[in-house]
Amino acid sequence: MIQVSDSIADRFLSFIKPEQNIVVAYGYQHHGRCLEKVLCMMGLQFEIVDDYHTDCKRLEDLDSKKEYTVVLCASDEKVRARMCEKAIKLGFSNIIDNKSLLVFLEETNRYNGYESAVRTNISKNACPICESDAYEIYVNIRKLRVKKCTDCEHEFIDEVSKEVVTGFYDDIRYFEKNYNISIDDFFNESFMEFCKTRMSMVSPFLTNDIKDKKGGAFLEIGCLDGRFLWYLKEQGFDVVGCEINKSVAQVGIENLGVDIRCMAIEECNFEDESFDIIFSSHVLEHLVDPLSIVKISREKLKHGGKFIANLPCNETDYENPHHLHFFSNKSILKAMESVFDEISIHHEKFPYLVNGEIFYTITVCGKKN
Repeated sequence: MIQVSDSIADRFLSFIKPEQNIVVAYGYQHHGRCLEKVLCMMGLQFEIVDDYHTDCKRLEDLDSKKEYTVVLCASDEKVRARMCEKAIKLGFSNIIDNKSLLVFLEETNRYNGYESAVRTNISKNACPICESDAYEIYVNIRKLRVKKCTDCEHEFIDEVSKEVVTGFYDDIRYFEKNYNISIDDFFNESFMEFCKTRMSMVSPFLTNDIKDKKGGAFLEIGCLDGRFLWYLKEQGFDVVGCEINKSVAQVGIENLGVDIRCMAIEECNFEDESFDIIFSSHVLEHLVDPLSIVKISREKLKHGGKFIANLPCNETDYENPHHLHFFSNKSILKAMESVFDEISIHHEKFPYLVNGEIFYTITVCGKKN
């Protein structure tokens, strides 16, 4: 087990008084989990209040509120402000809302994550992209091991079951939190902005023959509530989507009238050579075996059809509980080149924020001749 050095312990105790009862309150970010890890290593007792799932309702049940230290660990300032306001209303007087603590937790956890890795731990033919050897580079707070390919530099979480992954996406709040929109915000400004952003990922790869047909057969993998499919349908595309989050998919089926299959693409039984375009955004990095989905997509494309994928590139947030793969430029191209006849890249980068750090996605396209 990783030990906390004296310098780290001293710095940590400058934020928190150990003689008080400690309550960790955090949003859907990993800083709270980082704090849990440090507290455990220091042998301190604490309770958890998960704002993402419970809206901090657990705070209401705690007695003798003045004896508690409430530590706010959400990286989102709006979330922290909401939690702080609630804690004050409930009578807590010792509330720690310190951005320096968040930075400290991030640095401590990442240091321990890299130090925990056994780099001599080599797994033969383990890379899910090119089947080269891979070595351990990081151990995250869930004790999952991140490995890196010696050839294509692909990084991935080792040994995660499909059942665990499916359980990540079983409610609506995951969708609302990660996309910062409400599930019932149909046809408003954020709805249309979402659709236009996705269209900007797809449109550079649309050829004249598809445009002349005023659309074409379009499949979206991981279509959420189908809002982008609705947008494409309005422009003449023949659309269908697949989405494993049944709660989110059902909302789209009922409100947008789009065809969504509440299952993974390999379970949908689509006929081979059915689609002109297959599209995914922020999907491949979530899958246990992304290359298999790329291969299935090729089978479902017509000759001349295209698979378009928008995904993070060179991301290093190994604490992200939902990302199983961290693609490099090299591994993205290697995956696509192993399946498709022609590869092209749209170089416009789409930023996204994770725990206060900006990462970027790229959009790649593989064509089946």
